[in-house]
Amino acid sequence: MRVAIVAVALGLVSAGALAQVYSWKDANGQTHYSDQPPKEKPQAARKMETRVSDPAEAEALRKAQAERELDGRKKDKQSQEAASQQSKAKQEEEDRKKGCTKAQAYVKALESGQISSTIDDQGKTVTMSKEMLAKELVDARQSADSWCKKEK
Repeated sequence: MRVAIVAVALGLVSAGALAQVYSWKDANGQTHYSDQPPKEKPQAARKMETRVSDPAEAEALRKAQAERELDGRKKDKQSQEAASQQSKAKQEEEDRKKGCTKAQAYVKALESGQISSTIDDQGKTVTMSKEMLAKELVDARQSADSWCKKEK
């Protein structure tokens, strides 16, 4: 009789031990589940409440947890993409402002007469005629307008 009681007690203790589940995140942010805490950082593991249930209920719980994790990953990915797009838009705006400033400076230099020559296809300096200067000024103004217009 005592042997039977001891066997039942040991069976209950071992069943309880099997039901313990630990959860932790590794250095890459991936969540792990195990019946034992991680060896390298056991204090990082969270002991989860578990209860013995039928296999169908356990499977439903696993699926629900997997769906929550998948949703979390999707949200993280969306957040990263939004941050990337925001960073890209900010860089484009900075580039546009720099281009605008340079184009306006070029227009002012042409209008003031500071620029009166150009470089030809052979790399030689050529003095621009009045017609060439006028055309260059029109082109420079169009370029400045293009760089300086606000995107809507």
